[in-house]
Amino acid sequence: TVCVYRTCDKDCKRRGYRSGKCINNACKCYPY
Repeated sequence: TVCVYRTCDKDCKRRGYRSGKCINNACKCYPY
């Protein structure tokens, strides 16, 4: 799957994280 920054960020925020970033085409969530 291709990681889309906007989608990833929104997804992470919905799950209670502060932000999301694409790393090696994977969505990673960050609490800060």
